[in-house]
Amino acid sequence: TIERFGPVRSVRAELVFELAFENIQPSPRHKSGIALRFPRIKRWRRDKSIGEADELQTLKTLLGDGRHSRPADREVKSDS
Repeated sequence: TIERFGPVRSVRAELVFELAFENIQPSPRHKSGIALRFPRIKRWRRDKSIGEADELQTLKTLLGDGRHSRPADREVKSDS
């Protein structure tokens, strides 16, 4: 654990996971400014390095272009 935010923990980025979620929306409650609806880990991407994972900015782009109401599967790493 690198940082603690109440029940949330920040950890060192070492592994890449593919995430699935039903929806994405802005959230003033979360440090990232984004909330995922029904998030789940789809699979561990052993074939991907940390450098190949998407950034938090990718989710913010999804919010900005109006595609946030569609289901999406993305690999994302936090920029915090």
